Amino acid sequence: MFQITQKEGATFDSRFLLLSGVCEALPVAVLCFDGNLTIRYANRAACRLLGATEAEVVGRNLEDCFSRFFTHTVEEYRRTSPVYKLVAGGGPVNGVERIAKDGRTFLLYYASTAGGGGRPLFIVTLVETTSHLLGREMAAAFPLIFPDTVERRLRCTPEYTDRYDPETGEIVITGVIPDGCYRHVVNCLYLLAELEKLGVLAYTGVGRRELVETMVLHDAAKTQPRLAVGRRVRPAEVFEDGKHHAARGALLAVREHGVSPTVETLIRYHHHREDELPPAFPPALRPAYRLVRLVDGLSAAITRRGARVHLEAQGSAVAVREENPHPGYNGYRVIDILAGEACGGNGGRGGRRQS
Repeated sequence: MFQITQKEGATFDSRFLLLSGVCEALPVAVLCFDGNLTIRYANRAACRLLGATEAEVVGRNLEDCFSRFFTHTVEEYRRTSPVYKLVAGGGPVNGVERIAKDGRTFLLYYASTAGGGGRPLFIVTLVETTSHLLGREMAAAFPLIFPDTVERRLRCTPEYTDRYDPETGEIVITGVIPDGCYRHVVNCLYLLAELEKLGVLAYTGVGRRELVETMVLHDAAKTQPRLAVGRRVRPAEVFEDGKHHAARGALLAVREHGVSPTVETLIRYHHHREDELPPAFPPALRPAYRLVRLVDGLSAAITRRGARVHLEAQGSAVAVREENPHPGYNGYRVIDILAGEACGGNGGRGGRRQS
């Protein structure tokens, strides 16, 4: 595409018109910007992605635009983006993976082209690859596992990205994920599949089907407040205690889907800490309980924080490394599904955390 725009004898204006004509037909987002990072052109797909009109995008600073989309602050974007090296004279940069604040994953491709008067222009293309994390095959199979009423209920429950203020104990809402609960559940299934590949599920004493049912239905009765970006709130005052929706979810799972007592118990107690479990909790279910809580917490990190999760296993011990856009949330820990022991790392800090 970049070669087409630089045909011998073509003026900048004619090349730019040709470029824009090609880009308007592309299903991927394309933006053109100058050395000051001022956006000169955005195709329709880019405007849809950024939730703005062409008039609202063109003329804006790329740094401001992308920092709002991918990160929490301009400083964080400056720290992590390769665009500055490109503008300073570096070559093309291909396949940079970035995770948006709403949990979607993109590959970014940067290149330069000649502009008017010999001034360079730069092009960035954004290709969504969310299926890498969400598991498109799992999402497609979702209706085969349970009726579409479950999917609709999950898709109607939002999740939020936020920034934690340790001085006040408040969070600032930085993004809204309209179908966040659905994304969270599909991420749970993706993680469950990864743990099965590592052989961890064999230590739970519970069948794969029951674990899948648990992850699909564990948040089916969850309710969320409707919050706008920029609002400051105290989490305990606006978000329901997870134990409440877990209890409702267990009843719903039995009443509407006829799940086994094992699945009902795992759903009911998935928000209880281990020292909060009642004496009657079946000891044989503790390994599965630990696995469900591990998957639930990691999926929340992927969905709400855009975390990248790396898993390794040795027998029943699972080593987890989290990499987050904000390094303060990074952590490493080891959880033994059988012994219930955990050690190492900080496991992230601040914000809303999985209870």
